[in-house]
Amino acid sequence: MAIIELGATPSSENCAQLGQPNYSEQAKKECRRFMQQLKRQFPIPEKLAGEVAYQIRSNPYESSDGSDTSYLEVAIRFNRDNPAAVNFACKVEKGVPEDWDTDAKVEIAVDAGWQTRFTNAPRSYDQPGVNGVLTAETFKLIERGHPWRRVLIHPHSLEWQTGRYYSSNCPVWDETEWEKVKALLEKRLRAEA
Repeated sequence: MAIIELGATPSSENCAQLGQPNYSEQAKKECRRFMQQLKRQFPIPEKLAGEVAYQIRSNPYESSDGSDTSYLEVAIRFNRDNPAAVNFACKVEKGVPEDWDTDAKVEIAVDAGWQTRFTNAPRSYDQPGVNGVLTAETFKLIERGHPWRRVLIHPHSLEWQTGRYYSSNCPVWDETEWEKVKALLEKRLRAEA
């Protein structure tokens, strides 16, 4: 079996650095997240099961002070005697993403304490950055107007006394409110059908 190392995160994203506090825990989390993204973007075909696999590898590293340590990285392991496996592994290596995909961004935001809310605000409502809003999922409940979306909102953007996010012209619901709104919307759609 041969191995191609793909990195610990997408190529333009920051990753945990050796020597930083909690490196091992952070690196494992990043590598698992990156491996899941690769599986979404490059699912291994059934015909290559057992011939190709993603894995997290621990690689030895000698630090500047001479101490031995190791760093973590995602790799693709493949059967070098199988041309289809070699081609697939090379395709993955050439296509390593530069950025986290939406699923990974949502996971990162949730880990950082962002709150889930629901809205039908237009996409221009999303704002990148610390106080931003990140779309996690779009629902096709209503065809006209703006579709309803599950969004993640940074905790600093929530009103400190109520824990709510206020928008001047679009509703923003928490999980409990959303279930009630969704039930009403679905009931209205069934009545209109």
